[in-house]
Parts: sequence; structure tokens; C-alpha cells
Amino acid sequence: MSSDVEDTIEVIETVPAAPQSKRTEISTHLKERIVATKVKALTAKAGERAATMAATPNQLAHEKANASANAQIKMLTDLVKSLLRTMEEQKEQHANHLETLTKTFAKQKEEHANQLETLTKTFTQQIEALNIKCWTFMDEMGHL
Repeated sequence: MSSDVEDTIEVIETVPAAPQSKRTEISTHLKERIVATKVKALTAKAGERAATMAATPNQLAHEKANASANAQIKMLTDLVKSLLRTMEEQKEQHANHLETLTKTFAKQKEEHANQLETLTKTFTQQIEALNIKCWTFMDEMGHL
């Protein structure tokens, strides 16, 4: 069989572009993460196979209970650590506040002592002035 249809190939001239580097290289950080993920998955699968082959239902229940208890212990330990840090911070804040109050009260006590001394001097002077006026008035009354 012969065909009268001609096959044609169209050739288009293009301007050569700058060579493009092929970006097939993966960063080392990403490679490390991929490897770590694969290792973790394989380890988990191997661990599951070994556990299902060798473990009895009681052992699985015991392991689950241990894992649960360990998770709770870790959570409680973290909570206690957080609570202790918070208490230490509050203790420090209270100590600073107490120091500030002590200084403020000492300063106020000194100011009150100075005010009391000033009032005492003023009253003493006023009393002496009244005494002088009284004696003067009594002298004047006695000579009338």
C-alpha cells in the first residue's frame, strides 16, 4: 500500500536562550529531613512487625499502659517545671516589690519625722510667744 500523503516536518528557527541549569539538586537540610522521615517510618514498620509477631495481647496492653503512663509522667513533669519557674519569677517580683515598699516607707518615715520636728518647733515658738503676750498683758493689767 502506498500513500500519497506526504509527511512534513516544520522547522522553526529560534534564538538560543541562556543555558538553564536543571534544578534537580535538593538542599542538604531537606535531604536530611527526608532521610530522617524514611528512617523513622521504616523503624516504626519494623517495630510494628516485630511487636505483632512476638507480642501477646497482654504484652500489647501492658506496653500501651506503660506508654500512656510515661506520656502522663512527662506531661506532669513539664507542668511542675513550668509551675516552679512561674513561682520563682513571682518570688523575684515580690522581693523587688517588697524592697521598693521598704524604701518608700523608710523615706515617708523620715519625711514624717521632719514634719513632726518642724511642727514641734513651730508650736513651741507659738507657745512661747503666747506666754510672752500673756505676761505682758498681765503686767499691763497690773499697772492700771
